Amino acid sequence: MKNYIFSSSKTVIYLAILGLIAVQSFFIWLFFLYTFDLSSNDSVVAFILGMRKIIFGVLCAFFAVCTIKNVMFFLKLDPHAKLEINNEEKYLLYMNIVDGVKKEAKVEFADIYLIEWNEARFDNLSFYEIFYKKNEVIKKIVVSNTLTTKLEKKIDKQIEIVKVEKLYFDEFPVTDY
Repeated sequence: MKNYIFSSSKTVIYLAILGLIAVQSFFIWLFFLYTFDLSSNDSVVAFILGMRKIIFGVLCAFFAVCTIKNVMFFLKLDPHAKLEINNEEKYLLYMNIVDGVKKEAKVEFADIYLIEWNEARFDNLSFYEIFYKKNEVIKKIVVSNTLTTKLEKKIDKQIEIVKVEKLYFDEFPVTDY
């Protein structure tokens, strides 16, 4: 049985965004470098080629805006999060600073009944929702993928995991304390 302690790091997301911008810029540069010249005598061909460039530019701008929107949501999620998984004493401890106050959610493995894996278009924006019961009240802990990956394999208990795929999130859920 192994114990784990994870803390939040934003370096991964920064590198992923820089890589995405570099790759997208390279393909945009290649696209405009190797397209046909618009000075063709045929106005229909020139119009089609011009529209192709405009549509391609609009699509690239749309995906860039969606990516930046998701990153802004992610940066607000768990800026000071720490996760401890203790398989010897069979508990999970999630700590975070919310509005300047340190909050903790300690859960015994026996109280956890469901883990929901929310998979985003970009892996660094994915997150887990750990559902548990405490005093007959259902609560949840939201754990970012940058905090830990393959959470269900790190907990020494058989827990049902549900996988949900969403491409873009309007709002990330928050942890119940």
